[in-house]
Amino acid sequence: MTREIPTVCGMYCDECDHFERDCPGCDESDGSVFWTEFADTDVCPVHECCANEKKFAHCGFCNEMPCEKYFRFRDPDVSEEEAAKMLEKQKENLMKRKRAYEETFHLLSLFVELIFVNYITTLHHSVLAWNRDFVIDSRRRWRGR
Repeated sequence: MTREIPTVCGMYCDECDHFERDCPGCDESDGSVFWTEFADTDVCPVHECCANEKKFAHCGFCNEMPCEKYFRFRDPDVSEEEAAKMLEKQKENLMKRKRAYEETFHLLSLFVELIFVNYITTLHHSVLAWNRDFVIDSRRRWRGR
């Protein structure tokens, strides 16, 4: 069973032959993955842009996806057709993750709204009870005079 360790670019570390053997993974290495030594860079440019510069959880939140970095730093041993299929799979994975995030955020916002409404309702009832008690107490004092 795969663990599904997602990367910022839409792939999954555990689907890679190099994961755990030559590479700890994208997030674990902060983008310094196994292939960077062959591409004359210290950090994956897609990871650097997404996670470190734009502070996104993944590229699915970026309006420029797929950007030129996806094409410039793709595996040269992969055919154009395979690269196009991989890119479609990455985009699909990113959109699934983005939808899941948005659904979670929506549920969380509904929960917070529910707590807030409950708090306001409780506060309102407390104020009404205090006001009622105040009026009753005031009437008793007034009548007692």
